[in-house]
Amino acid sequence: MLFSKKDKKEDLSRVFPSIDFHDDMAITADGTISVPFKASLAFQEQYTEQHYIDWTTMLSNSMKVLPCNSLLQQVDIYWPDSWHHPSIDSDALDFFTQKQVMHTEGRSILRHESYMIVSFPGFYSEYAPLSTFYSRDETKSFSKNPFAHLAKRLTIAKKEASQFLQSVSTHLPLTPLSAIEFSRLVHRCLSLNFEDTEGTLYGGLVKDRECVLLAGRKAQVISLMESASEPSYTVLDKFGHNGRRICPFNKRDRT
Repeated sequence: MLFSKKDKKEDLSRVFPSIDFHDDMAITADGTISVPFKASLAFQEQYTEQHYIDWTTMLSNSMKVLPCNSLLQQVDIYWPDSWHHPSIDSDALDFFTQKQVMHTEGRSILRHESYMIVSFPGFYSEYAPLSTFYSRDETKSFSKNPFAHLAKRLTIAKKEASQFLQSVSTHLPLTPLSAIEFSRLVHRCLSLNFEDTEGTLYGGLVKDRECVLLAGRKAQVISLMESASEPSYTVLDKFGHNGRRICPFNKRDRT
């Protein structure tokens, strides 16, 4: 589908993989069951390099409790915003706190939301660049029923996701997403408009040989083929704080 020789327009319903949201789980057209969580994060400046190392080790150990062929996807979204203090009684603040509030009010900040999605493949258990749901153009029919034993698989998926949640909760608090919240997250990613927390869909989807045009913006998939023998868990920002590496898509969008 994504490698057609000329531009081709599709209705969103044709390429949107999630066909049903069951409680706090999503079911895709190929039978994959996904359970999404939102991570509770503190300000990045409060984290040290050791925090990132501990999280990596903890997630690696927690993934071992999941069944074979399970997928763990981390989705991070960023968008620029202005900082506004919650309603406070300025008379109750001391002089220096008042000055601090006045100094930071309206300052530019970078919002960050992080999500974990645990998926249990159904019809396919192995993926490659040319065997994905999109590129195989199998949104219409399957040679096998991808929803066979669905009720049993939903029960197992819920149990496995619950065990994963318990194993990471000490170091990384996760909150299950409702069907509406997960749907909004998907819409925000499809629209490349992360500021809109309501998840309104903007524009359409146009496939090209080298990219996908989403809401008037070109999107491409970049795959990591190999990694360094010694991982670098953090990078220092201009203020000397540890953080993850991010780079701008353009002058106003970051990921």
